Amino acid sequence: MDYAKAIRELLSNPGRPTAPPLTLFDMRELAPVPGVVQQPVPAYTSGRPMTELASTFESRKPIILRDVHNGLLSGADQWYYNEPIRQQFISELGDEAGNARFKQWANLMGANSNSAPVRPNVRKASLYMNYMDEGKLPLDVVHSYKDAVAFIRNNKGIFLPEGYGSVAQATDLNMTLDYARGLDRIGERGAPLKIQNFIPSIEGNLGAWTGDRHVAYRFGVPKAYNRREDKWVKQVFPYTAYPRAEQLSRQWAAELGIDARTGRPFQTGQFQPAQWIGGAQATGVKSLDPSLAHAVEQVILDAALRTGDPAKKLLKDWINGRIVAVPGAIGAGAAMSGDTPAGEEQY
Repeated sequence: MDYAKAIRELLSNPGRPTAPPLTLFDMRELAPVPGVVQQPVPAYTSGRPMTELASTFESRKPIILRDVHNGLLSGADQWYYNEPIRQQFISELGDEAGNARFKQWANLMGANSNSAPVRPNVRKASLYMNYMDEGKLPLDVVHSYKDAVAFIRNNKGIFLPEGYGSVAQATDLNMTLDYARGLDRIGERGAPLKIQNFIPSIEGNLGAWTGDRHVAYRFGVPKAYNRREDKWVKQVFPYTAYPRAEQLSRQWAAELGIDARTGRPFQTGQFQPAQWIGGAQATGVKSLDPSLAHAVEQVILDAALRTGDPAKKLLKDWINGRIVAVPGAIGAGAAMSGDTPAGEEQY
């Protein structure tokens, strides 16, 4: 099958499949965040020649396009259409405070997206939003990743309530503290390339490209043996290979032409989530919500079902940084959905 041709045919149809309407947010239909500059995210480049691994990426184009085609059939290109979320923040807090809170949430989503499926990612971001509001972050104790590892170990079951466990708790904490201190690592050597693209993607920049370990696996990045878990696991893009995968994805998206639904060229930030969802069966992506907004909505609906509180109240609580207590939670914070399986990895 000529998947490039099939994608162009889909894009030429303004009535092509779309994600289902939301049920909880005031704004039911997904839409891009307006007024956001659409551009690639600058990244540190070493200037080294292309690696042997990166030189193989172009041969993966047929597989990548097949995934994009499959993703378009479910409307997955709208995954970063987060205007309903932003509008809910504005409705609750007003224009200035609502936009600031939306931006804070996007940054905390990025900081806590390490090795976590999307719904637990939403929960962890909400917990740290509460900790920032309440002044509970260990800013005076944790100054490095090594400090974060020790802090998490020494405060097990105290700092992070049951239900917030993941395989990257120390990384989450360290990156959250970087954000809380106002550190902007975009473009720096060693900055996490996936995360520095994920944050602007959430904020509405469809020019960003978020390449996680599932995308890397589809590009041919081999698995590695994890002795701690005694299994082979997917790896993130090597630092020197990420830019090549991004370059090719951007090029392939541009070749697909105009999206009749938007009247604009098909964006990199539509291409990537369509690929991510479209290739889920092959890569093991567990987060199959039609969009990030749907994932947020489901986290809150799950909490309403568990607690008996009205979903609209819990939505307000979430925006205002209040965490909903559920059975099994420790202290004031609690999970808004089920526990994070320790072995799951999303990004």
